Amino acid sequence: MNYAEQGQDPYQTPDTAPSTNRPACDPGAVDTLACSTVGLRKQADVATQNQTKLDLFKTQFETARADYSKARDTATTTVRMAKEQLETIRCQLQSHIDKQTQGRLQQALSTVEEKIEQCTGATTGCCVEDRTFEDGGDGTTSPGDGQGPADPADEISRLAGLIERHQWHTSKAADCFAALIKEQTDLPQRATTIKADLDALEAEVLADAQHDQVVRHWARLLVARHRLDTVWQGFPSVRSYVDCLQFDTVGEVLSEYERRWPPEDAQADAEARIEAW
Repeated sequence: MNYAEQGQDPYQTPDTAPSTNRPACDPGAVDTLACSTVGLRKQADVATQNQTKLDLFKTQFETARADYSKARDTATTTVRMAKEQLETIRCQLQSHIDKQTQGRLQQALSTVEEKIEQCTGATTGCCVEDRTFEDGGDGTTSPGDGQGPADPADEISRLAGLIERHQWHTSKAADCFAALIKEQTDLPQRATTIKADLDALEAEVLADAQHDQVVRHWARLLVARHRLDTVWQGFPSVRSYVDCLQFDTVGEVLSEYERRWPPEDAQADAEARIEAW
């Protein structure tokens, strides 16, 4: 064939390459894979960061029953002595203060307690919320189920929201768990402080031979009694404390997260996808 006659340059590359059996490259598929890989690695990073916290909580949880039982035994002895001392002081003061004044002081104490609770939001008992950790409740699905958003930007947004929710709930559960563990130290100290206040009050009552400060002494007596009534912070028994710890345990939250997205599996899956691509 005479290329010159056909008006073609024999050395010019054709505008259209010869067809082959290779599929055309789809940039959208590359973007989706890249986003998915980033998401999997981010989940693995979050799980790894939480592992240290989980290990610490696991250790504390394993000894929690014994540690709290010991703390409660110590506090119980102190509380028993404090209650006996409280009754002794009450008997010393009761005949020197009229019923009306006693009632008014009790009402004043109740009002102050209510205001303190409103201002501080302080509560006693189990700090666990009755909820179940879920992906989000917004209709999205977890990675790897084949039903996630097709748009890479939507997938990144979904993963970011999921991780943020997980971290928020984990942080809240961790605070509750830490407060429960801290109670092992706080309880004996709380009982000791109440006993020390009663020691001081008893000394002042004995020194006030004329009972000039009887109203003030009775007010302090009421406060001490209230503190003794709430010394266990809403846990009437060791069992109730352990049940709360079991029901919450940030470890359960983290374990559930890692069950769904194991760090090693997530990393391996991401690497496998890269290699396959």
